[in-house]
Amino acid sequence: MSRVSQITVGQTPAALALLMILAQSLFGGDAGSVCVAPVEKPHAGGKSLANPSGGNRVQSYTVQIDSRPPVQVPVERSVAIGGIALEAKHLIKISGDGKSVASFHFRFSDYTEHDLCLWFRPLYETWSLTPAKGRGKTCACSD
Repeated sequence: MSRVSQITVGQTPAALALLMILAQSLFGGDAGSVCVAPVEKPHAGGKSLANPSGGNRVQSYTVQIDSRPPVQVPVERSVAIGGIALEAKHLIKISGDGKSVASFHFRFSDYTEHDLCLWFRPLYETWSLTPAKGRGKTCACSD
């Protein structure tokens, strides 16, 4: 007889809690992810609302989280960086054409979910980290 079938009714809540903990560790419930949205290549012409990436100098970006290897930011699709510890404070470093352009710290506890979206605003040439839910095609990662 299996061990699970021998659990009595009084032990059910404890057994359920143990199963939940095991499921979280097996299915990555204790880790978060950052989906890095693609960055549109710079366009010719001046920067404007109609041409937000006009005049941007950077041709390619890389994103590094903590001491992980840098990840090239593609132009055509999002890229997922998973397995990030939920409890720790993390450092995101962004480089453009090999030069540091931005860096900031974050904690998953500062957000309402554990799947975040890192995306570039070409008009202002700034980066934002937001919950991925509701970002639609901007952050379309599938781990």
